[in-house]
Amino acid sequence: MLLVDTEQGRIIDDEELKHDLATAHPYRRWLTDNLVALENIADPPGQMMLDYSTLRTQQKVFGYTNEELRLLLTPMAVGGNEAIGSMGTDTPIAVLSERPQLLYSYFKQLFAQVTNPPVDAIREELIMSTDTTVGPEANMLEPTPECARQIKMSSPILSDQEPGKVKTFERRRLLRVQLDNPGHAISGWRGPAGS
Repeated sequence: MLLVDTEQGRIIDDEELKHDLATAHPYRRWLTDNLVALENIADPPGQMMLDYSTLRTQQKVFGYTNEELRLLLTPMAVGGNEAIGSMGTDTPIAVLSERPQLLYSYFKQLFAQVTNPPVDAIREELIMSTDTTVGPEANMLEPTPECARQIKMSSPILSDQEPGKVKTFERRRLLRVQLDNPGHAISGWRGPAGS
């Protein structure tokens, strides 16, 4: 990477440019003080498990078919094996379907068309990660410690217990908002008023 600095009348090389950016602020201290790993948050008291009828209702709400449960999820749950199937999808695109479709079906099909071979964060861990964060996003153009006030998760997919951890987590400037819908709840985040 090269930066042409017209004010100084010189070309800044890769090493100097990255060093200047990396040392501009105490990023490591900001992360240490503010970023919280989901696995370090205590389990909530009285964690409830779903009964069978509630589970089936949620599976229908989120678009799971009997075929997906039988061919994809059951082999993973019973034997810990990755289900064998095609790498893409040969179903008609969601927007042209005559049957009701979930919104994310459209995006899933677009994604499936451009990832060949499929994305594999386990086998490709040197170049890829499923780590993600949740929390309010500060202005990244003006770095401050607030940029790091988030919860780090090793995967965007949460287990049955993990939404409870997020829901009960209390920390200054991480205000929780819960959106309720019959059969399920989703926890979200928002910053304080005026932030």
